[in-house]
Amino acid sequence: MYVFPNFNIYSTPLAILFVWGLVFSGLFLIRYNKLRNLSDLLIGSILLIHTYDRITYTIGFMGWYDTYPETKINYFLIDTFFLLGPLIYFYVKSVSQAKFRFKTKDIWHFVPMILVLLYRIIMLIVDANQTGFENVQNGWLFEQLHMKFLDEILYNISIFSLGFYLLISFQVYLKYRKNLHDLFASSHKRELKWLRNFILVFALLFLMINVFKELDSSVFSLSYRDFWWGHLAAALTMIYLGWQGYFSDIQRLLSEQEAAGSLQISSSTADDSYPINMEEIKTQMLTNKWYLNPNLTLAGLSKELNIQAHQLSSILNKNESTNFNDFVNQYRVNEVKEQIKEGKAKDYTLLTIAYDCGFNSKASFNRNFKKWHGSSPSDFLAHLSAS
Repeated sequence: MYVFPNFNIYSTPLAILFVWGLVFSGLFLIRYNKLRNLSDLLIGSILLIHTYDRITYTIGFMGWYDTYPETKINYFLIDTFFLLGPLIYFYVKSVSQAKFRFKTKDIWHFVPMILVLLYRIIMLIVDANQTGFENVQNGWLFEQLHMKFLDEILYNISIFSLGFYLLISFQVYLKYRKNLHDLFASSHKRELKWLRNFILVFALLFLMINVFKELDSSVFSLSYRDFWWGHLAAALTMIYLGWQGYFSDIQRLLSEQEAAGSLQISSSTADDSYPINMEEIKTQMLTNKWYLNPNLTLAGLSKELNIQAHQLSSILNKNESTNFNDFVNQYRVNEVKEQIKEGKAKDYTLLTIAYDCGFNSKASFNRNFKKWHGSSPSDFLAHLSAS
């Protein structure tokens, strides 16, 4: 006799993981209700959908179909890629654009999912009115129209849709990464890495789905249990997405971007229209040593100079052909070199000196030192010691 739920080696791991997915989804939605951060609503919804996809598969291993052979649940097992793709795209935009808000025209991104839901509802209504529907698992329309023809077509279109949204999401990420260099003297690696990995996780899942499908159709037929490994991998990603997404300080970056304002300044703006010129900026940087602050931002420096953030960005671009990140890190590299020449490397490590000069990571220090000096910090120290 079959009993639902049946917790076994297949169903139990997935059940535990989808519970975690629901927990993290709930945490995001609770935080959204409290703080009204759009990014929390979007990632909470993404995790909820991601969890739904796992639940619908897990109940099969729990013995649902054996216990309830006349179940009508197949009508509710709907591919969510039409919905997942737009949500991923809008999440990336909400994280990378401080003033992002939904517009009325954005509803068009969700029209395919709405149409699929309407199609499913109509199919269920029609089949439910057929004689004998209560004694079968699937009605006539589901078996003869959906399973034989439309299911495969809709699935392929939804996969293409997901791939398209992943591609444009990555383009938004690349633009965001460049914008960070324009706004911040430190790279905010954790937040940037999170956004990249968020897209990468779904890109890998997209690849895995297509590999499994190709194996099933072209190499050998995969059983229901063979697909379990793919769903386990997908379920594991919910832990990463939930944990990293919840504890990444996205809102701090958005606040800094909003404070910096728009950087889209006309190239025809004259330098003399600004209250300060490049030489004065350099003089004040050396005098006040603002670059020693590892959290220095474009908005912060512009406030110290008493000009608008977009004005400072324009001055740097026109006079130095550089962005804010490179401009500040040049001063930090020069400060490190001066401290090494003064003999501080005898008492402190190079990394300690780098942190004192405003760098916030070893990788950033080594990369920028080599970029602006032409050799590594250790080579510079060895050459200085030998001379």
